[in-house]
Amino acid sequence: MLKIKQTASLSENYIITSSTLRNIKWFTIVFLSIISLLSSTMFFKLLFIQLVILFIGLITTHHIGNKIKEWTQRVEPLLIIRENLLFMIRRNSFLFTATKDGAILRSAKFNYQLNDVSIVVLALKSGDEFTKEMDNLDVLLSSALGISLSSKEIYATYVEYVFVYRPPERHHISSLPLEDNSLKIKIYDEFVIDVRKNYNLLISGSSGSGKSYSTYFIVSRFISQTVNGKHAKIYVIDPKMSDIYKLCQRSKMPIAHYGTSNEDAFRILRHYIKELDRRMLIYNQSDLFDSVGIDLGFPPLLLIIEEYSSLVASMDGKAKKDFENMVAIVAQKARSLSMGVCIVMQQPRSDSLSTNIREQLAHAIFLGMPTRESSQMMFGTTDVPNVKKDKGVGLYSTEREPPKEFQAPIFDRDVFETILPVWECAAKDYMKDEDEDV
Repeated sequence: MLKIKQTASLSENYIITSSTLRNIKWFTIVFLSIISLLSSTMFFKLLFIQLVILFIGLITTHHIGNKIKEWTQRVEPLLIIRENLLFMIRRNSFLFTATKDGAILRSAKFNYQLNDVSIVVLALKSGDEFTKEMDNLDVLLSSALGISLSSKEIYATYVEYVFVYRPPERHHISSLPLEDNSLKIKIYDEFVIDVRKNYNLLISGSSGSGKSYSTYFIVSRFISQTVNGKHAKIYVIDPKMSDIYKLCQRSKMPIAHYGTSNEDAFRILRHYIKELDRRMLIYNQSDLFDSVGIDLGFPPLLLIIEEYSSLVASMDGKAKKDFENMVAIVAQKARSLSMGVCIVMQQPRSDSLSTNIREQLAHAIFLGMPTRESSQMMFGTTDVPNVKKDKGVGLYSTEREPPKEFQAPIFDRDVFETILPVWECAAKDYMKDEDEDV
């Protein structure tokens, strides 16, 4: 079968179109049917043989017709995309140059790919008069394809526009593993937190957006991770004594691992930094190259600070500065030591989260549709995709990449019944370590 060239440019000639493809399909079927009929009547006189030959001919025609149909179903979407792109180019004179009589001299060129979930359009930069236009085709391409833009990446020789027409399936959670040594937390499609790498987190969203449940899922999957049979450990600062504090109590975690007051916050943070310094000393003495704390047998640690803005707002000027400096130290130095910090807050603002902390948070998650101010704070840009209004739907970014839409996992049964066994299993491990230290 013919292979379709996946390009769109007025400077190129394309023989096959979607209409010619349909004509080819029907012509082939009709032609083969006529040949079968004529063959059976012209070359054979016995009626029985004529019927047999006709039957064989029709079966063959049906088989070939199905093959052609399968091919056209694969090819036709590619042709339609090309034709829509060509129509877009013709309708916008800044994408081509022509003579007075309409002959095309030069044209912008697009390559495209179609997969199971998305259309990827590459707007090529060739150093010609169209190059400067390639960066700003969001609206035109969305209109041409009839799909909202999902993401855009600008490179030296092309701009990649991605249009997702079939979102990945949302994860449904009915149970969670008590132990998992994969060191991977899969949240949605390509959104995976690698515990071997930087897992500093900023989680935000308005009330009712699903922020809390998303946080519980991530934290539960974190503490289920194991290194040499030991669970990843969390430390929780929760000034409002929310459900995450109750989970610590119900699971019987060591009291040293969680707290609510400002005094608790400083106590936990000092302990965390002490552990960081201990790990740093051992890490610096190690002969391993390109390694992290996990490679030395250290279980991953995560400091979770709930309602961060409320916490720092309750501190006086000196205490706030000291606290922020300590959090910044953790955020800056923790990655190589398999330690991290997760900051949870409703609306991130510059007056409640300092820049030197925010820039160290590798993963940013916002549940719901952020305001312009929140977008700038969370993702460093106001150019973010629109997300549908649904609980647990929002935007994420890793390593300061452009934000993408995601859907947080859905719990098919009571959230706390689902996650509590994980917390209880980890808490037993924590208590065992506490007893060994005594």
